Amino acid sequence: MRPRHTDQDLLDLALEGSASAFASLLHRHRDVIQRSALRADRPEQTASATLVAAMRALRHGEVRADDLRGWLSDLGEVEVRRAPGSPGVERMLPGDWFDRAWVEVQHRWPTGRRPFHVPRWAGLTAGALALATAGSVTSYLVLTSDVTTEVISELIAEPIEDPDVLVVPGPVVEPGPEVAPELFGDVELGELPAYDLTGGGDTAPERPTIGPPAAPAPTVEDGARDDAADGTTD
Repeated sequence: MRPRHTDQDLLDLALEGSASAFASLLHRHRDVIQRSALRADRPEQTASATLVAAMRALRHGEVRADDLRGWLSDLGEVEVRRAPGSPGVERMLPGDWFDRAWVEVQHRWPTGRRPFHVPRWAGLTAGALALATAGSVTSYLVLTSDVTTEVISELIAEPIEDPDVLVVPGPVVEPGPEVAPELFGDVELGELPAYDLTGGGDTAPERPTIGPPAAPAPTVEDGARDDAADGTTD
């Protein structure tokens, strides 16, 4: 069997700040708290108030360690006197009353006081004030600052009068290499004249002729010889 903590062990742990140890101590003596709560007008509220009173007494060192049950009974009686029940009326507590009571008051540990919470309306008011202040500061800075606007460029739209401008140009065709013209036209290959391409001599090359060669022109000497033969002189 697991060793069981004594009441003094749980009390010492609770004094050191252990909420679970204090809850275990109160749960162990819950019957004392229940007897007192059933004599009150509202048993569940009285049970929760008794747990809170136990927290406060522990905080101030008002715990009777030698008589824990009597200590809890006295705390319960104080709460019953605040809201006593009507005589002859049977009152009941749910089976999980202690768990429900502890869940309701555990956020008050260890002082027994309610934790401080900022009201919702206060948070909303603070947020609205912050937004209003920020807006006022922004407006003041805008109004007091020198705002200069520089026009960088201006776009002017004009109608297009020439519809050919909208025609998308086709692909650019680059001109090919020039073709050298033929030197001899339709001359047959067998009729091509011979050229002196060596460049020798001072005389210009003879012009090519096509077809049978022509008769040579008569020279001066040939003309004088023909006149002598005819017997005529100048």
